[in-house]
Amino acid sequence: MRCREEEYCDTKWIRAQRPEGEEILGNPDPSSLVDLRSSFQVIRQMGIVPIDKPTLITLALAAALPMLPVILLVTPADEIVHAVLKMLG
Repeated sequence: MRCREEEYCDTKWIRAQRPEGEEILGNPDPSSLVDLRSSFQVIRQMGIVPIDKPTLITLALAAALPMLPVILLVTPADEIVHAVLKMLG
C-alpha cells in the first residue's frame, strides 16, 4: 500500500503527470502521504511490551512509597541507621 501511494504521488507531483484541469492548491494527496508516513513511524517506534524501564521504575517507587512509614515504624531505629550507613559506605 505504501509503495503504491508513493508511486502515485511521485507520478502526480514530481513528474507532473496530473489529469487536465486538476487544481494543485487544496489537493489532499500530499497530506495523505504525510499521514501514512507518520503512521508507519509510530508503528516502528512501538515496542513489544508497552512499558519501558523508566516507567517501570516510577511505578515501583509509587507502589513502595506508601509502605515506607509502616517499615519505619516496625523496624528499630538502630537497624535503620546501620542499613543506611552500610549502603553509604
